[in-house]
Amino acid sequence: MLTKAILSHSECKVGGRAYMFDEDGIVLIMEPADERNLRRFIFSVPKSVYEKKGLTLHYGTAIGQGYMDIIEDIISVHIEIDVVTVIGHVRG
Repeated sequence: MLTKAILSHSECKVGGRAYMFDEDGIVLIMEPADERNLRRFIFSVPKSVYEKKGLTLHYGTAIGQGYMDIIEDIISVHIEIDVVTVIGHVRG
């Protein structure tokens, strides 16, 4: 499951993994939060990136092999000392 987050930053790692960049920013890979609730996702962005560049989630962007509107809702956003964490659900 993928969603695009626009982060104009050249050296971003989330959860210890590097992600592919495009001309607009970065593509984040969202993984299920746990096996019991496969629709729930969590991803984190370094707070320094969020503060300098912002974070935009694109609803309805064509994703992967033609998936559309993959994010159903965002249920929380946590801003901590050094990281911004977004929790939500993908469409079932």
